[in-house]
Amino acid sequence: MNSDLEFRTKLMEALKTRRSALERFELPKLKEEFGIFNTGLESLCIILIKKGLISEDPYKQDAKTSGHLQIPDSTKIPDSLRREQLGKRLSDLGKEIEYLVSCYPLSLEGCTQEAVKQMLGLVKYIDWIRFSQEAGSVSIALGEILTSLRRSSFDQFSTALINEALGKIAKAAQAIIQILDSISVFNREQYKYDLRIHGIANMSAAQAQIPVIKKNFLAVFPASPFYQLLAEEVLKEDFSPQSATLRGNVLKKLSLISEKTKNTVKPEDKRAILIEGLNAIGVSGAALGEITAKLTENHELLQNRRKGFLFRIKNFVTQIRTKEAAPVFYNLEYADPYKGVIVRERINYVQFLDELEKKVKIFSALAPRGTGEKKFPSMEEVQLHELLKRNIKDAQSFFRTLTGFDEYFKLHTYNTDRAKVRGVRPELAALKIAAKSATEKLFDYNIAVEAGSQLKKMGIKANAVASP
Repeated sequence: MNSDLEFRTKLMEALKTRRSALERFELPKLKEEFGIFNTGLESLCIILIKKGLISEDPYKQDAKTSGHLQIPDSTKIPDSLRREQLGKRLSDLGKEIEYLVSCYPLSLEGCTQEAVKQMLGLVKYIDWIRFSQEAGSVSIALGEILTSLRRSSFDQFSTALINEALGKIAKAAQAIIQILDSISVFNREQYKYDLRIHGIANMSAAQAQIPVIKKNFLAVFPASPFYQLLAEEVLKEDFSPQSATLRGNVLKKLSLISEKTKNTVKPEDKRAILIEGLNAIGVSGAALGEITAKLTENHELLQNRRKGFLFRIKNFVTQIRTKEAAPVFYNLEYADPYKGVIVRERINYVQFLDELEKKVKIFSALAPRGTGEKKFPSMEEVQLHELLKRNIKDAQSFFRTLTGFDEYFKLHTYNTDRAKVRGVRPELAALKIAAKSATEKLFDYNIAVEAGSQLKKMGIKANAVASP
């Protein structure tokens, strides 16, 4: 009996420590990884829709309201309906992931064994690396589309964005599976601990029979399912000849801290996270340059039709005298893509274009192998942090205003010239993706800082392996 009491005491302490580690590190990381998965999936769908490879779901904007997780349809997709069905199913997957990120309680109470099973089903719905047949018809259909895309002469920019999105999804899926497995282990052992305390209590091996254990357990937890297999595990661990070995394995399993958790608290990683975020913003420099060229063309198209020959001569003379272009103002009105509210802006086009051209140079310098990378090693961590925050804010601000310009030119250009207006939606999508990627890296950094702070409070070195 003393050995039983000693084991249950150790088990209780191990579960308490494991719960603390899950709540402080792994559950926040789980939410973060689902956010990355969601961003990657959204980016992939935007590009595939723009390229006409899948159809946009007409019900995409309908919010998920069921309150529980659901795996999308995985039945075979007919070749004749591939575009429509693949678009619909990817959209359904996106709704579930979005619901997980924005509404679902990603706490230990919310991550029941059934919920963990559903979450695993969502991230494994598609084999994001091999697109194998074992993963189902959706994986096969998407894999065939991607294979044909890579073999075709599609523009390298779109292909690079697709590969980046797929890499992001696959990496996040791997991290999510690892964390969910860790939660599942905790749930199983917590359930078995409750069986010991409330189902078996002080019974002997002869008294501890499944029907009796079930009756006692459900009297305390009437709303809980009864897992007979776990009850049988408890009987083996507590009453079989291998009891000591099996109990030791349980305590050892609970004491392990996942590699993912250890990696998030290494202090040397924090600078690298910030630099990755700056690189992510920098990738959009090329897209912003394309937008600048198209914006200039659209502006000239509109102004040449609005202003007569004499006005253009007068404007030219003014520019020669002042060495500055005469200001031109646009009254933009558009829906803010981040807040969903109507925004009205009066923009000095000449000033805005000058700021945009400067930002193209700055973003391009931040890109991998850009001129700005040489300065990163000499910068303090706080400087990198502020630089990343500032450029994320700038990217989001330019995205909003450029969305307004895109809508303005399409609405206010003469009908005869409307076909000449150059849209910038693909480039705006690339800018939005870059801003999201950088924001995720900023979130990673904040999590790493918080994790390091928590470990310090617990008296654990940030780069050490902690154990209960």
